[in-house]
Amino acid sequence: MPFCNTYTQGVLWAGVFHLVVGENPENVQVHNPHSENQSFQTTLPPILPPPPLPPRTTAAQDLAIEHGMSTAKYHSSIAEAAVKEFLASSEVQEELTRCCSDFLPQPMRTNAGALLQRLRDEMKVVELVHNFNAKVDVQVNGTSHSPGDVNLTIAAQADYLYNVWELQVMGYMHNSGGDTSPEDSAETGMFGLPEFTGANNTPATWKEATDRVTYMAVNSRRIDMGNAIFGDISVVFSRRAVRNMTLMAPADTGLWEMSCNSSWPRLPRVEGRALNCSGWSGALAIASLEDFDHLFLPALRFWNGTLVGANQTARHTGPVVELANFVQRMMAPWDHVLSVERTEVLKYWEANILGAAKFPDTVQFIIGHFPTLFGSALGDALREWCERRGWVLVWALGVPRPVHGSMDDHWTTPLPYNRRVLDAVVLRRVAVVNATEIASESAVDAFSQQWEEVSRTRAAGSAPQVNWTHAFAKLPPVLAVEPITAGDCAEVGGPDQCVGVRTLPGGDGHRASTEQRLGRTPSRQCVCYGDSPNVDE
Repeated sequence: MPFCNTYTQGVLWAGVFHLVVGENPENVQVHNPHSENQSFQTTLPPILPPPPLPPRTTAAQDLAIEHGMSTAKYHSSIAEAAVKEFLASSEVQEELTRCCSDFLPQPMRTNAGALLQRLRDEMKVVELVHNFNAKVDVQVNGTSHSPGDVNLTIAAQADYLYNVWELQVMGYMHNSGGDTSPEDSAETGMFGLPEFTGANNTPATWKEATDRVTYMAVNSRRIDMGNAIFGDISVVFSRRAVRNMTLMAPADTGLWEMSCNSSWPRLPRVEGRALNCSGWSGALAIASLEDFDHLFLPALRFWNGTLVGANQTARHTGPVVELANFVQRMMAPWDHVLSVERTEVLKYWEANILGAAKFPDTVQFIIGHFPTLFGSALGDALREWCERRGWVLVWALGVPRPVHGSMDDHWTTPLPYNRRVLDAVVLRRVAVVNATEIASESAVDAFSQQWEEVSRTRAAGSAPQVNWTHAFAKLPPVLAVEPITAGDCAEVGGPDQCVGVRTLPGGDGHRASTEQRLGRTPSRQCVCYGDSPNVDE
């Protein structure tokens, strides 16, 4: 998911329709299937004609996947000794004792092999996310002014999640030249996908566009909104569905291309970021979801002394402190995680799907940003999309204020970003085990009352004055859910079948021991789909 995606979106397939809305998501008119007190009209136009449905993977993607996975296995095995040497250093053990002794047992802190295995286990279950903005594009004099990706209008009517090049070919986004594109540079140079043959290094055909990637972030820091810098809706992909078509890099590839790739002088440089480019050698650091030991050290070294912005001071933390922060966010009890600001949010590994992420099977669940979408018309549209596709919907507090467009400028205050709740109404309508027990009638009523209260507040124009943290706290505590960690849900099909873990009433919510943190006490319950993680339309 390139950090500086400067594309802009057009509206609708080949410019057939133009849908104009105001600055707030409340201005979009959609059908509200959950409220009898409001009247909405469906104005989201159909995509006509629909684009050709590509195969799961193209021949070019198959070649890149085969090469990437074979080299990943080799580089991962070679890197194991260096990673263990780093983890066994006295500096690492002292820092982990300082930060993490409450939840990381002493034998694991001092045993490099055990610690590496724990890191591997956690990285094999963390969420794979793609964020985009729900807000429908605004057209001014025929020009679009939205960030470059799908939006809810497009995604809800698509058969899979389009990549940025497909969106260009379809007319949703302006045609940005590949020769100044960090995406094109990364996709061809790092991932080995074929060059475009169209003018200015852009796709000449739909087939060329389908040969490229769908960007994801590895949510190892368990940010409640996923990769929220890129939007207020997060698609959490099913690892089982994308495992054999995904390759990873130790950081955002667009950021590396713009900051570190000296062979591409035409690319814009990212100002105000002191990155350690020597810590990552481009295409040599490509991994699979199974073999990735060689990403640990480049990921830790890349962010040395990162500047977060013009008015903030560089922190020359070094890989030891970077590891401690990484471990704390990934392994600590979720209600006691380290609060982070924008810099930490940016430190995701990038994971890219080399193929078509077809609905509904590639999606595990959806996350919506509570302050921006809950109780709004776009929130209703999001709920309807999830119900139709059979996906669980989760609401996250994230940045505790409405954010329209990119959240990039709002991640400056350290916050825990650890608040999620299940949408009680959607949960009752999808194939989830014990859905009626989790979302009882009283929980559904309380949830719906809060939805209506927030909806009335938005309609009155009072959303900017809302204390969104307090509003979120009014949701039923029994719906609270947190990300899956290593060892969770093994007795109920494993993490591939589940969307999160909830602490039952009576649990203290703070797992003091490893056994408790891994969900092996009666106070923890996995939220899982039934026989199939999705419901076909």
